[in-house]
Amino acid sequence: MSTLRPRTDSHWSPRGLALAAGRIHALVQERPWVKGLSRTNYASRPQRLTIDGDLRSLLGDEGIPKEEIPLTRIGLPSGEDLIPVANDPTSPILLLADSHGLVFSAGEDMHTYSAGLADHLALVFGVPVELIAARGSAATEVRVRVARKAYKDEAWLRAKKLVVWCF
Repeated sequence: MSTLRPRTDSHWSPRGLALAAGRIHALVQERPWVKGLSRTNYASRPQRLTIDGDLRSLLGDEGIPKEEIPLTRIGLPSGEDLIPVANDPTSPILLLADSHGLVFSAGEDMHTYSAGLADHLALVFGVPVELIAARGSAATEVRVRVARKAYKDEAWLRAKKLVVWCF
């Protein structure tokens, strides 16, 4: 069983992200808007991934081994592969986040794609999620982006049924 946090990284592990998404869903699953969702059956595929976590990099000690962790990729089935879940501005679910919303989702130094919090939320709710995230702090930049978007289109924010703010 994997932990909620990798040993070498300051972010949640894929298991932690999946548990968080499941708990968020459990808190609102009886709401009428959730029951009325037109659901997509996303597929999930277990994999293992070797990561070079940010804590390992900060220490600068090459003697600390990279870490192999289990994860679950999520997307639309396409033969042996998965089509990633799209970031959807029309979604009733809005995820605001710092790098915890990007890890295992944004690639590059965030390790990989299709296994982050937004992906796990899409899996449990059956709808794509809109993600507005920033590296570092989600306190100001993300709120400003939401305010600007809502100012340009008031209907956009009114259409949101659930806002998850992860920081």
